[in-house]
Amino acid sequence: MSITINLNDPALFPRRSTTRSSRVWTKLRWNDAWTPRPDLHATQTVWSAFPEISTATLHYQYGWVCLPGENVARRFDPITSRGYWVLIAHESDDSASSMVWLGYAESPQTQPLSYASADPRSNAIASGSQFVPCFGMERLWDVATIEGTIATDPANEAKWTRFGDIAATFNQDGRGNRSATRKSLDETRTWQAYGFARPDEERHTWSTADIVQYLVGYHAPTTSRIMPNPDSAPLAEIPWRISGLEYLPNWDSPTITCDGRTVGDVLRQLVTPGRMASLAIGATATIPELGTSGLPVVTGVHVVAQTRLITPTTIPGIGSLPYDSGGVNLSALSDPLTHIDHQVDSSDVVDEVVVAGPREISVCTLKHGSKQWVNDWESGDQTAFDNGAADDPDWGDWTNAERSEANKRVRERASLQAVYRDLVLDPESDGTCLNGESIYPNRETGGNDDNPHTSFPGTHRVLSELPLYVGVDYSGDVDAVDESVGWQRRPILVSVEMPSENVSNKRDPLELIGDVDAHLPTGPFASMRPFTLEVNATNENGPGLRLNVGGAPRFVITASNGNEADGKGLDGYDYKTIETTVAMVGDRRPYYSIASGDLGSIDVPRRRLYVFEHAPLQMIYIPPGTVVEIDEFGDRKTSDGGILRNPLPRLQALASLLAAYAHSPRHRVTVETERRISLLPIGANLRWVDVAGVDVAAPVIEIRIDSPITTRPSDARSTQTITAASHRFDVMRLIEAGANR
Repeated sequence: MSITINLNDPALFPRRSTTRSSRVWTKLRWNDAWTPRPDLHATQTVWSAFPEISTATLHYQYGWVCLPGENVARRFDPITSRGYWVLIAHESDDSASSMVWLGYAESPQTQPLSYASADPRSNAIASGSQFVPCFGMERLWDVATIEGTIATDPANEAKWTRFGDIAATFNQDGRGNRSATRKSLDETRTWQAYGFARPDEERHTWSTADIVQYLVGYHAPTTSRIMPNPDSAPLAEIPWRISGLEYLPNWDSPTITCDGRTVGDVLRQLVTPGRMASLAIGATATIPELGTSGLPVVTGVHVVAQTRLITPTTIPGIGSLPYDSGGVNLSALSDPLTHIDHQVDSSDVVDEVVVAGPREISVCTLKHGSKQWVNDWESGDQTAFDNGAADDPDWGDWTNAERSEANKRVRERASLQAVYRDLVLDPESDGTCLNGESIYPNRETGGNDDNPHTSFPGTHRVLSELPLYVGVDYSGDVDAVDESVGWQRRPILVSVEMPSENVSNKRDPLELIGDVDAHLPTGPFASMRPFTLEVNATNENGPGLRLNVGGAPRFVITASNGNEADGKGLDGYDYKTIETTVAMVGDRRPYYSIASGDLGSIDVPRRRLYVFEHAPLQMIYIPPGTVVEIDEFGDRKTSDGGILRNPLPRLQALASLLAAYAHSPRHRVTVETERRISLLPIGANLRWVDVAGVDVAAPVIEIRIDSPITTRPSDARSTQTITAASHRFDVMRLIEAGANR
């Protein structure tokens, strides 16, 4: 809901400056009663949006001092303590409620005017001024180390308990470890939040909203954790409260380490302006009326989560993001007590936004032969490998064992390491794979480009594993594939024609290599132990494969008979019949662009490219006929082809989200007034200002009240400065770790 503050209306806001009261109270311990401090004057009070820290400055005079309203000077000694609680209340013009600031004091800065006399007959005492720096309650988060792990109490499963000193990691190793339900930690704190799941319990994924609630609920500093209690008296808990969690991401799954870190450190990682989120920290307090002897009571220290999104936004796979549909309209053009400065920053404005995902990946099947896999060695090296040591002058004098050792020495030379081992994508590849299908998609098959894509092979690379999951059936219709149960990636799929054991030179259907050991059926090696063929990706000379034979000579995967020492009549596997399904990374990125208008009239348009290396934005394409599995009978199971994971709808949504900000300038509004306005709190969305005449859509990031010390009360002028500013939007930080939960 939007509200309007009309400072132009003299009936609501008289055209005269009035002096409004500011009062200060302090107390040593949280469970003490507040003590009024007329000797402390708040010269500056600042409320800031987290991650900035709210501050205040108190002025104190020591020596013989006559306080306002008194006619007799009293002795005031210098302040020497620190760490006491401070409460400041400012009257407001637009509400019956006071503007409340809550925090604690640090060591004062002293400006001496005179020093105490050493003469015992003199009553001269030290005099001067002190300025006491104070910090808001959120500063306590920076001294509160996250200690222990909150999980189910074995003695009472309806409650939590704190285990050990080490803080567990949220979503460790990318896997959820959150409890299924919320519980309370103890009877004195009724706060309920999620905890960590024990190994034997149901596990869920932590979101940003869950983590913030957990940290504020169970690790926010309490009096018993931030200061000693020498009297062993029971200490009242600081009444932390949190609201607005619906404005924080509840769809992401960040992995956050906590061991040795503070609450503030982790919150600054999760809640940032770039993620369009912030926290406003304030106090709810009952403030006594002026002139009464009552004392204030703090009923809650509130942490309010806020969003800085102002337009409806939907991201596929995530859903609709929460946004602030309300705001504040401010009219002050004719108010003599208010000055508004409006600045516009167009340095980030662009004419076109282009959002691109990671480089496209094709899961395709390639065979050995022209335009696909070819030998990554010279024919002369192959001849040298086959000959072994046969050309040695002493060959005829050696025994067969000596010849075998000599063959081994020759074939282990560095110059021959690639022979029968390294395959590479043909440098003259035409961009096709099995059955002449295009490796990468075009617009017709789900890509961005209209024509089939042929790229320089040197820009491709092969991944070490497939972006497909074990236990998921990828055959047939791509749109019918259900990957929800998958988590373990598949290795490269490799197969070769299996030699017949009964008929010479006959080859049976494909046999999967790796899980099933191959063997030699005939020849002098027939009684040899089974051997294995391991195939790994290599990108040393362009995209390629490395064939590593285990348990047999390297040439057993060839049709070569070697030389006399190698034996004759070998009829085994031939690497030239290899068929591989690999993940090939291309040289294009899927993208979506949005222009602010007709770019044809601009010779030099401003164009900004956002490149996101983010897993949910990865395009996975499977060409038709790609072999996705070899069954137990050696038969191929193939895919009908298509886009397995299509990021274009999500890229379009991200482009729309970015364009809403990148096509518009950023605004900064500074409102300086002699009034006290409480209806523009921290985080409020300043929608419109009559001075600017445009929709500024800027959240309030700071409120400052300055009340300088003056020699004459008539010169006192208290001013309030409200700063609202829109800022750079980091969409990547917003969606990071936002994979399917």
